[in-house]
Amino acid sequence: MSESRCSRPLIVTGHVFLSLCLLGLVGCSGGGSGNTGIVEGKVKVGSKLANSGSVVFTSQTGQTTSGQILPDGSYRAVGVPVGTMQVTVTGPPAIGGQAPAPMGKDMPGSTVSDPVPIPAKYANAGSSGLSTTVKRGSNQYNVDLTE
Repeated sequence: MSESRCSRPLIVTGHVFLSLCLLGLVGCSGGGSGNTGIVEGKVKVGSKLANSGSVVFTSQTGQTTSGQILPDGSYRAVGVPVGTMQVTVTGPPAIGGQAPAPMGKDMPGSTVSDPVPIPAKYANAGSSGLSTTVKRGSNQYNVDLTE
């Protein structure tokens, strides 16, 4: 009987220890909280809304996070590090004169029939001239590109 009394506190202590370890892991997982933000907005090239491509945020340490440009010109990047970001915008690779449609918006293999071209200078952080400061939580950043 004394054996069962000794093992019960040990089991409870083990459960508490395991719970604290799991809580610590969840608290440090970077699942959208902590030092990251969500950046969303619209991308325009001249007077037209972009309808494909990506907006890429690069931190001062070189970490990149991107958001896909949807056919309505909107994008959303999740988990962008807090701080000053260099921003680049790239168009998708052309496939027979058409751009691949963003995943989840159309059936696989479909394409955007009239992709709005993204000028090449915006694909390079050195020539894009684009930057923004990201804060924790939700951030709005509309990207206006010249042709």
